[in-house]
Amino acid sequence: YAELNCETAGTLYQDVLTIPEIDLYWKASHRARTAGVEGLNQNSQDTMCVIIMDAEIAEQYVVNQSDVNQIYDTARQNGLGTGEDGSVTFTMNFGGSSTSVTVWRLTSDGTQWHDYESTYSVPEGQYLTRFLFGAVSTASNDITIGNLLDDVGFSQTPPIRDDSGNLQIIKNVDGMNPEEVIPQGTFDITVKNVVDDAVVATFSLPTTDARPGQSNAWNYWVSGLEEGIYQVIEDTPSEILQGYQYVSTTYCINNDETIGGCETGNFSVENGENVRVSFTNNYMQTEQTLIVSKEVSGSMGESSKDFSFSLQIMGSGTSPYTKEVSYVKNLSDGTQSSDVWQGNVEGNHVFSLKHGESIEIQVPTGADCVITESDYSTDYYTTTIRVEGTETENRTYTVQDINSETRLVFVNERIASAPTGVDSGSASWLWMIPFSLSTVLLFFGHKRRV
Repeated sequence: YAELNCETAGTLYQDVLTIPEIDLYWKASHRARTAGVEGLNQNSQDTMCVIIMDAEIAEQYVVNQSDVNQIYDTARQNGLGTGEDGSVTFTMNFGGSSTSVTVWRLTSDGTQWHDYESTYSVPEGQYLTRFLFGAVSTASNDITIGNLLDDVGFSQTPPIRDDSGNLQIIKNVDGMNPEEVIPQGTFDITVKNVVDDAVVATFSLPTTDARPGQSNAWNYWVSGLEEGIYQVIEDTPSEILQGYQYVSTTYCINNDETIGGCETGNFSVENGENVRVSFTNNYMQTEQTLIVSKEVSGSMGESSKDFSFSLQIMGSGTSPYTKEVSYVKNLSDGTQSSDVWQGNVEGNHVFSLKHGESIEIQVPTGADCVITESDYSTDYYTTTIRVEGTETENRTYTVQDINSETRLVFVNERIASAPTGVDSGSASWLWMIPFSLSTVLLFFGHKRRV
């Protein structure tokens, strides 16, 4: 253990990595120093404080005992009663910015170690939290004697008690792009005591904007439950992000059998026990991304030239897709532009691309997409299409039953050829033959005169 009033009133601290908006459980044991101190008995009391705040702010502005005392005095002004154990959370100005500070007052006698524990709700954006354990007063009024501290600990799991149980709810989302960000509070969950039909907890997940794989934002603890029979109910929205369709929900209790449904069966929570309930929502993408890119090559290729394309989207069966279609165009100067093509009865759309540009088109899952580049052969361009490393000389490509992101690269090549001045057509040979014969006659005639 440590003594906070060793040589003088002092403070110890511990920095803890934390997850914003996720509860952190902490504990500490405190005891007054009375043994061997003249004039004190075991019932004499020492008082200390626990200050919890952003570690970066504390590193700059809480550097000595006077700073600790100032925070404690501010806490008293904000409702931390004199002579009463408890806590208060308030905002305090440090360096021109307001910072959330939580202060606990702990008072203990010397009969035994007194155990304290609580939950700290980590503020948004706070990834490193400082716990400061500071001396406030001693029974002896001697600043060099008192306030013993031991068994300090931190956890994201609530402590297990002999007189209650804990329930952990975990949320999983399947079928989505792992880079999708799901808004905070998308899924509403209720915990009920079945015996008296009482709601014991309501909350929402994720606890912050999060991707499907960020597990810390997808779990919630309901602690201190009395022994009994419980049920967990999830209110699942049919659509949480554009481009996805809700399919089904399953749940599992303590890694047992997986069962379909948004309402669990009845289960028991016993004293001294942790129970885990996990829900999994399955989604299906209703849209896929079709990416068309343009490359221009060859010594005579024109990088600034616009090449025109047509796109026909066929929905279910052979019917044209007549609804609006959104797209993002990545321009050659590094900027982007986004827009929506209005639906039409033919399901046809047009666009153009320069060298180095691409377009990302959102098309319905399962659709057939026919992409055709205009004919530029009269400009001496040849067109090839590259798909997954394979090139085909063509101007049209059909993506059938699209069910994943698809990339197409249209390559236009134009190569310079040296001019000869001679037409290779058959007519040129008609006059070349008599020209050759006359040359031979002249040669032989000159020879006879010699």
